[in-house]
Amino acid sequence: MFIEKITCEFDENNLCKLRIPATKRVRNPKSCDIFLGESDCIFFIDKVYLRFKSKRRFDLKDTKNLEILYDSNEKFYSCVFPCIPEDSKSSEAIVNISSLEKGSLERNDGNDLCKTQFEILKLKRITENCKLRIDGGVPVQIEAHFSFGFGSSFDEESFAMQTALQKVQCLGTPLRKSPVQRTFLREADEVKSFCRDQYKLNFLELLVPEGHENPVKFTVNYEDNHQTSEEKSLVNTLNSTKLDLVNDENQNEIDCGLINILLAVCYDVRSTFNEPTCESPWTRTVLSSTLSYFEVFDNVKSVVECFLRRSLTYPLYRNYDFSRLCVDDAIAALRRGKNWIVKQLLVTYSMFLSGNESRELLNKYYIGDYIRYVSNHVDNDHLIILSQNLKNVLFDITKKSLRLGLTDIETELLKELIEDMHSSQSSGGDDSEFDEEEDYEDTEGDDDEEEDDEDEDDDSSSSQEEDTNSVIENKT
Repeated sequence: MFIEKITCEFDENNLCKLRIPATKRVRNPKSCDIFLGESDCIFFIDKVYLRFKSKRRFDLKDTKNLEILYDSNEKFYSCVFPCIPEDSKSSEAIVNISSLEKGSLERNDGNDLCKTQFEILKLKRITENCKLRIDGGVPVQIEAHFSFGFGSSFDEESFAMQTALQKVQCLGTPLRKSPVQRTFLREADEVKSFCRDQYKLNFLELLVPEGHENPVKFTVNYEDNHQTSEEKSLVNTLNSTKLDLVNDENQNEIDCGLINILLAVCYDVRSTFNEPTCESPWTRTVLSSTLSYFEVFDNVKSVVECFLRRSLTYPLYRNYDFSRLCVDDAIAALRRGKNWIVKQLLVTYSMFLSGNESRELLNKYYIGDYIRYVSNHVDNDHLIILSQNLKNVLFDITKKSLRLGLTDIETELLKELIEDMHSSQSSGGDDSEFDEEEDYEDTEGDDDEEEDDEDEDDDSSSSQEEDTNSVIENKT
């Protein structure tokens, strides 16, 4: 995906007029997807990603019956969105981003866009409310036709494919959903599935089932990359077809997809001690949104954040430090070269063949091409660069950036632990007071007994004195 330049102007009627370029990469101008937020606007046109940050707030309540104009000669779109009046109270607190306040956003080689992140779930998809008018013709419904798979190179669709994919991934028909919508649906599902209690259980220490070894102590052996005769034969078969899908336009997308799949592989390898189980195909699928949502990434940071969110939501071990350890494993794997990565891709390919039949489609759309890509189209120097990029983004990723409320959950848990400690101490204090009362009563009882003994001694002494006096009187 590429970030292009959008220009705009505001008029006295509180309307925002946008001019959106359609470069030569746009092959199907009818295929669009539009999302609108308070001050964010996202256009996805064919294979081109465009984002606009407005200095005015859009009026999201007035987004019905919108019209998008397309000029096929000048190759640009134009549209008008209503804005909230500037003197309205709701428009007072506008995020001030100096680089974007001029009303335009250029292709951002400095990666400034990542510094102005937004929550996609706060955006509203308005595509269904829009009509497309081409060269002044009759308005038509916007199409949904978006490629998918390795390098976004597949655009096929069949009922059998939809039925099969619904069993192993969450879209069913990726051709009808733009990459932006795939991300939107993925994050919405994660919010629904994330379990606060499960995260609490794994927060203080990894919750390892009884009888299992702690996977944190496992050391990955990157020299374990020997290919069996069947795997070598598979590599030769795959490489017999030339891979012409890689170019300057999709190189970054392909590398991000590779890292996304590799992170899922590293989690499975560590959690199973590199002894795949019947759950391994599911683990490698669900933790990779490339495989489970056919998601497209254009930066490594988003890849890592996605993996961390999913690893804290779905698998057995939902511990932040454990997930970061899996990222470290991926960094080490990329630094060690291609052999171990190719081996694990072959293992994944075999898993998808022998398990659920529907996962064979994931081999077709992703794993097979990635085996060819890593085997023949990248060298170890390129993988080292990817490892360094992956390592660098870790410094910018925090628990807060995952948008799961992790710090709030941890604060809540610590408060609960402190309250439990205080309650146990107070209950212990009550028992000690009760023991002291018993000791005090026992002491009083002992004192009473001693007094009784003394009285008895006095009585016996007085009686002895009386007897002696009586004897003396008799003698007299």
